[in-house]
Amino acid sequence: MGSSSTPFANGGRKQQVPESTRVSAIVASDRLFIASVGAYGDVLGLLKLPAYRFDALPARCASASGCTLAANGRLATCTQIGGDHSQIIECDIRSGTESTVSPEGACITEFQRPSRSPAATHLAYLQIPDRCGSLNRVLWIDQKPRFECLKADGYGWIDENRLLVQCDQEFVAIDVEGKKLSAIPLRKPN
Repeated sequence: MGSSSTPFANGGRKQQVPESTRVSAIVASDRLFIASVGAYGDVLGLLKLPAYRFDALPARCASASGCTLAANGRLATCTQIGGDHSQIIECDIRSGTESTVSPEGACITEFQRPSRSPAATHLAYLQIPDRCGSLNRVLWIDQKPRFECLKADGYGWIDENRLLVQCDQEFVAIDVEGKKLSAIPLRKPN
């Protein structure tokens, strides 16, 4: 097992990670959420240091195109792409269970960018409706379509009950029910 040229600082000590590793998040000082890069695709899971023990996520999450790990380190929320569709799935790392969160999308980009709120009580993800050809984006929160705007480029959690969504011409703060709380226009470059 080779080592990458970039060491990982672990409590003041440098740790080498395998060359075939992409670090996504630090779960604890001795656990990393990683993609183990392989010849036939990446496998997502947890790497335990200093033993370098790799535990893959449950199958559908391990092979997902991307996952975010909840701050509690227990839930992996992923975008699964299969054939010509996408779907949001979630895996409980401790129990090894998998669950489907979103409907199956009509294309590989319909459902994307899932994330849990800071305390992991809410789940959000974006949808490109109308057979994936719309400029509108729908933000789903807790498995319900809650907010829609033109060209939503992304979103992030402000706190447990509020999100900030970047729409075409403004940043919009909303609550988990989708109620618009405030908006700030985007500045145009001079």
